[in-house]
Order: sequence, then C-alpha cells, then structure tokens
Amino acid sequence: MKHKPTASAPIFLDTLYSDIDSLTCFAGVHRIVLGYHRLLSKRFPFAVYYRVV
Repeated sequence: MKHKPTASAPIFLDTLYSDIDSLTCFAGVHRIVLGYHRLLSKRFPFAVYYRVV
C-alpha cells in the first residue's frame, strides 16, 4: 500500500511558523526548560526551544 500525502503537513508547518513568528512579540516570556525558553505549539504536541540574546 502506498503512503498518500495528507493535508496535515501544510497545516502543521503553517501553525509552527505562526508560533515562531509570534516570538517577535512574546520572546522571553515562556518558561525556561534546560536553559532555553520553551514555546509550546498551540495546535500540535511540539515545542520550540529558543534563547533570547
């Protein structure tokens, strides 16, 4: 059986990019985990770890 691409990939990337873009306003307000700020994705069970320099 071949794997059929789904429409969830563009939705996932759009959501993740939107979360990352929100850092322009909200960088530094997230909880620090393992030395990095952790932004939890709004729609998917993923996180973005970042540092403010």
